[in-house]
Amino acid sequence: MPGFINPYPAMRQAAVLGVSSVFGGFPTVIMEALSLGLPVVSTDCPHGPAEILADGRYGKLVPMNDPEALAQALTAVMSDNNRSAYIQAGLTRVQDFSMESAVAAWEGFLLHPESSERN
Repeated sequence: MPGFINPYPAMRQAAVLGVSSVFGGFPTVIMEALSLGLPVVSTDCPHGPAEILADGRYGKLVPMNDPEALAQALTAVMSDNNRSAYIQAGLTRVQDFSMESAVAAWEGFLLHPESSERN
């Protein structure tokens, strides 16, 4: 095995990222792809992709265990004339997860806990 290879140059050359997970957690690869301007198609598995992609606003979501739907969505994104809209949406979305956004959210919570939303 060659050891660590930086995946970002290859990801920058890709047309779309396909994620076929059945459990997401916080799928960092989706955030990495969006930050590189790579559109994302992901299965709508529990806890992760739908939250990051805002139920499809920032990338396409397809049902789990449906390879035909995944293939169709990948093909659609690769051939879509609005591909630049997917790219721009993803670049916008990653800002919601930036260090600055996280620090601002924590500061707001810690300095003004009475006005912070609780989930």
